[in-house]
Amino acid sequence: MDYVQPIPLSGDVLKQRIFSPLAYATIRNANVMAIAPVEAARFAGHYPIAWRKQNDSFELVVVRSLLADGRGHAPGTQTTLAFIPVLARCYPFLYDPALPPQAGKPKFVDTAIADQPNDIGAPIALADGRPSKATLQRIAQLDAAAPSFALSATIAATLAKAELFEPWPLHFENIEGQTLDVDGLWIVRQNVVETGGLAPLLRAHGIAAADLVSLHRISLYRAGMLLAQSRAALKIEAAANVQSLVQADQPAFLAEPADAGAAS
Repeated sequence: MDYVQPIPLSGDVLKQRIFSPLAYATIRNANVMAIAPVEAARFAGHYPIAWRKQNDSFELVVVRSLLADGRGHAPGTQTTLAFIPVLARCYPFLYDPALPPQAGKPKFVDTAIADQPNDIGAPIALADGRPSKATLQRIAQLDAAAPSFALSATIAATLAKAELFEPWPLHFENIEGQTLDVDGLWIVRQNVVETGGLAPLLRAHGIAAADLVSLHRISLYRAGMLLAQSRAALKIEAAANVQSLVQADQPAFLAEPADAGAAS
């Protein structure tokens, strides 16, 4: 998930209002989102779970769509809080981008504008300077999730050190005339179970790591669903483009007649 401009949660920004995470296009349209390992069981039946390489580290993510513009999502998942990870449910608040996720540490806030608010929202801070209830709830969720994200980082580091990752190029050509690409994804090598390559991971992290890798492998089959959803979205777009061209080329006398009432 790409943030707009995270800034420290202090100063004038405390006067701003926050809204439901789904009020922000940053959340609704994100096709790749970070998750905590404890969320893998909830998402494995809906999305592929993989790792995204950022600089020298690997981040556990779900792939929600092959399109990065808000299209191609499974029906009902894009606008339902149950289908977005905890990090996104805390938006616009986030951990300090320069530090590993930690409970009790100062948080940041993204400066995105809520383009589809469905209520008046809530202030970040009250008139007396105390955090609002909405702020406290989302910050508490970030603090509660921090240990799971710390575990995620150590599991990923163990996998990387043991060279158990391989690239996963989600690349599809000629899908309704377009090329679909989600870059930077990695998966656990397909042969590691048969070769016993997971032994270092299991020794270091036990059943939690075993469960995560199992859910990860099972979830990869959901890539077919992503392709089908993206193809359907592109077909709708192509049909709309054809309709626009037909209407633009038709003679003026075939155009929709003006409202009779307006002419009289």
